[in-house]
Amino acid sequence: MAKIKIDKYMVKSTPTTGKKVVSYPAEIQAEIQMKAYELYLGRKANEPGSETEDWLEAERIVLKKRHK
Repeated sequence: MAKIKIDKYMVKSTPTTGKKVVSYPAEIQAEIQMKAYELYLGRKANEPGSETEDWLEAERIVLKKRHK
């Protein structure tokens, strides 16, 4: 798989929080979405977790896999 380099044009500031947000190419975005959904489905009903935690974990997994 090709390595993805995040450049300054992919990072933007949101007007409400001022925090930096990374905008990924559509291919990576879709891969992160699928992984987050897998994590959500893999959690049992009584297990703690949130959509945000699933998304951040999926993002970490996908980016780590792509940068090997």
